[in-house]
Amino acid sequence: MLPNAPIRGFLIGWCIATLLGGGSAACCLRRTGMSGTQIATTFVTLAVAVFLGAKLLYVIEAWPALHAQRIAWGATLLWPRGSLVGGGALALAIGYPLARCLRRPYWRSADAVAPATGLLIFGFRIGCFLEGCCFGTPSSLPWAVRFPASWPPSEAYGSQLILRLIPLGAPATVPVHPLQLYFAAVGLLLFVGLTVYRPYVRYDGELVLLFALSSLWSSWLLEHLRADPHDLVRHLVLAAAIVSTAVAATIEWRLHANQTAASEQATA
Repeated sequence: MLPNAPIRGFLIGWCIATLLGGGSAACCLRRTGMSGTQIATTFVTLAVAVFLGAKLLYVIEAWPALHAQRIAWGATLLWPRGSLVGGGALALAIGYPLARCLRRPYWRSADAVAPATGLLIFGFRIGCFLEGCCFGTPSSLPWAVRFPASWPPSEAYGSQLILRLIPLGAPATVPVHPLQLYFAAVGLLLFVGLTVYRPYVRYDGELVLLFALSSLWSSWLLEHLRADPHDLVRHLVLAAAIVSTAVAATIEWRLHANQTAASEQATA
């Protein structure tokens, strides 16, 4: 980083996600009876998994461009910039063996931190907005935003220069959808919605399933507004959304069948 350069947006986003999402998750896990050591172990393990998962999916998606530019994939993995949140979410699957090692009920613990994951999304996406990456398609809506030509140059500005949407030396980009803020708003809604629904949970893992359904389908829809589409990510998100929907439908059918059978036995 150059002297007197501004703090990079993605670093601010990671800090917001850590403070809000991490703090909320720690409080929730504490209420489930986990010790401070167990919480710290969980945080470190999941943080590393999310970081590496987000980087690996980015490298897989961008590998043709990275290879053409002779950029070492190992060096790319070590720098936080250039990450795909979907890869980090997939890496959270490591939570199951981690819970077994800590002798904690996985689904109950996962339900406890599910709302806090919305705050993680919120923080990461605010970082994306400040960094000028993950931007949307051109828009004439009143809330469309312009990204300035300031150091460090945003991906939005550089992309529009390459596509000749703006001339060299333009002060800012053409207005685009603030896609990052759309994702951030979804994260906040997930946090509020799951927190409100928590007292009505019927089975362990329900909050995780609701989070998956809401985040996956909303992400798939919002990805259509991305100026630089990630086709691999969009296909993976759609596949995961369909699987989650099938699982939710199966669970609801079984719950309804069990309730019907219990009612019939009660009236018999």
